[in-house]
Amino acid sequence: MASRQPPSAEVWSATIVGAGIGLFLLAMNRRFTWWRISPLGFVIASSENVSGQIWGGAFIGWLISSLVKRYGGPVYRKLRPFFLGLILGDVVVCCTVVLLESVIGVRGAGF
Repeated sequence: MASRQPPSAEVWSATIVGAGIGLFLLAMNRRFTWWRISPLGFVIASSENVSGQIWGGAFIGWLISSLVKRYGGPVYRKLRPFFLGLILGDVVVCCTVVLLESVIGVRGAGF
């Protein structure tokens, strides 16, 4: 921490490109019902740390969502908060563990 360096131009450009791709996927997902590529999937697939921590909750949410969309029809809109809760609940737990680890000074205790 004492010898911090500012981010390089490569880091800034990668961040901007990633944000641009995420915004594009979000706009396409919201605008067209036939567009199935999710911005959440892009985030999970493009980050090693995130994919290692929340892939289980994201996969279960996607699987149940796909089954309800295919066989459940209008029930999907009623169950959508449940799907988001699975994913977001897992993310909140992982973030809490990471924050506690950083405060306590222990690494890898939660995983």
